[in-house]
Parts: sequence; C-alpha cells; structure tokens
Amino acid sequence: MNNKLTITLAIILCIGTYSWQENKISVLIRSNENVNSENKELQKNIKILESKLNNIKEQLKNAEEQGLKKTKEQELMIKKEKTHQKNSFHFDKNSGTYYGKLQVNGYLTIWEKPEPYCTKNCPIYNYALFNVLDTDNEFIDDFITEKKGNAFVGDNSFGLGCIEDGIIWRMSDSDEFGREKYAISPEESKAILNSNQNNPVTIELIQYPVSYETGGNVSNCHSYFTEIKIVE
Repeated sequence: MNNKLTITLAIILCIGTYSWQENKISVLIRSNENVNSENKELQKNIKILESKLNNIKEQLKNAEEQGLKKTKEQELMIKKEKTHQKNSFHFDKNSGTYYGKLQVNGYLTIWEKPEPYCTKNCPIYNYALFNVLDTDNEFIDDFITEKKGNAFVGDNSFGLGCIEDGIIWRMSDSDEFGREKYAISPEESKAILNSNQNNPVTIELIQYPVSYETGGNVSNCHSYFTEIKIVE
C-alpha cells in the first residue's frame, strides 16, 4: 500500500516537473522567436537608415560638385571678361600664368630657326620676333625676362609665329580654344614685316588663360599670344 502510494506520488511529481519544464521551454522558445523577430525588424530598420544615409551623402556630393562647377565657371567668366579689358595683361598669382590684353609698339626681326632635335638636312623656319620699343603695360618686361631662353622669346622681344608666303601664322594654346592655328591677315602681315626700328608699328595682343602645362610638346611656330592685330 505504501509502495503504491509512493510510486503514484513520484509519477505525479515527475509529470508536474515535466509540465513545468515544458512550459518553461515553450516560454523560452516564444521569447527567442520574439527576439529573432525584433532582430529582423531592427536589421530592416538599419538597412532603411543606411539607404537614407547613402542618399543624403550622394545629394551632398552632387551639391558640392555643382557648387565647385559653378565656382569654376564663374572664375572662367571673370577671367574671360578681364582678358578682353584694355591693358589687362598681367601675372595671375593663382594660376601662375600671364594672360590679358596689351598694346606694344615695336618692329619685326626674323630669326632663322632649325627644326628642334634635328641633326641632318634640317628644315629652317623663318620665325617672327617682335621687338618692344614702347608699351603702357608693366608686365611685358617680366614676361620676357621669365620666358627668355626658350624658343619663342628673344632679347626684349617675343614671338609672333612663323613666316610663310608673306603670312605670319602661329600655333597657340588656351583653355577656351585649346591648341589652334591662327594667322595674321596678308595686309597686316605685310605691314608688320615691313616694320623696322625707324618705322615701327603698334600691335594689340591677347593671351588667353592656359591652365594646362604645354611643356615641350609645342609647334616650332608656337606663339604665346592667341590674338594679334595692328592698331591704327
């Protein structure tokens, strides 16, 4: 009798313990499922926030690029306007280059230049050097001093280009037009070619801004000045 009671109580105790543990496990499983669900929701929200953050970064980047582009366009516009102002030829400290308009009174001399780096049967170029007698511009002397020694500047003179069939033509570089070929009209070429120290001419020149380095890769008929014309 006592043994049966003891066994019965043990069974009831085991069943109760099992039920309690089963409930506890169920609670833990539901709790874990809730945590997993919350984690998934959290990850989803994190991805949404990351996407929004990337969009904001992209918008800021685009705004910055547009701002820099606008600033650069404004700078180029200011340079362009200044380039065409009378006697505006000057040294720009920001770019480290000369540009602008000036008038110079002087005369032409011809420099017979051989083809660079040529060693045999070298062609000769008749290169036009304009000798400065008078100018109102204060920077042209500094320009000549700085450039003196290269193939396009001489003693108190600067190059206008090559002479061919009575025409003075040149290759010139600028940010606005790139590298282009230019020529002085036949009538004005003749007047410049006929000039001398006792019969000088006044010419107007424009050097446009050049932000890129031309280096040694330039024409033998290069001139720093894009526009050249006689002033009556």
